[in-house]
Amino acid sequence: KGQSCTNFQIGPLKWGCSQRGFAQQRLSRLKKDKQLGEECHIALLKVEVFELTSLKLGVTTRTIKERYREAIFEVYEDIVLPELHSYTLEHKLLKQFENQKDQRIKKLGIAYGKRWAGDTELFALSTKDALLFQLRLQASKLLSNT
Repeated sequence: KGQSCTNFQIGPLKWGCSQRGFAQQRLSRLKKDKQLGEECHIALLKVEVFELTSLKLGVTTRTIKERYREAIFEVYEDIVLPELHSYTLEHKLLKQFENQKDQRIKKLGIAYGKRWAGDTELFALSTKDALLFQLRLQASKLLSNT
C-alpha cells in the first residue's frame, strides 16, 4: 500500500524520482479496468520540510499520518474517497492551482541531493483558503455522485 519516491542517479542528471508519475499510472489503470480502487485519503496539509513551510496536497491509501508523519505541521482537511476519485481530483486541483506551486522544497532537495517524496504537490501558503474551498467543493460533488 502507498508509494513513495526513491532517489537515484541517472547519468548526467544527479537525482530523479523512480515513482514520478505513479498517480497518473494508477489513474490510467483504474480507468482502463473500470474500477474505483481502494479507499484513499486526499488531504490538504501544512508541512515543514528542510525548515521550510508549505501547503501539501496529498493522496495516499495509507493514513495521512502514516504517509507524511515526519513533515505534518497541521492537517486542514482529510477526505476519504475511492482511489479513482482521489487521483482525478488531485490532478484537477494541480492543474487549477499550477501557478501557485511552491518549488522551494523541491529545489532545496535537489541542491541537498535528497528530494522529499511529495515535493511536486506543494503550494504557496497564501493559496490555502482557495485550495481548501475547491477541495471540499469538488469532493462533495464526487461524494454525492457515489
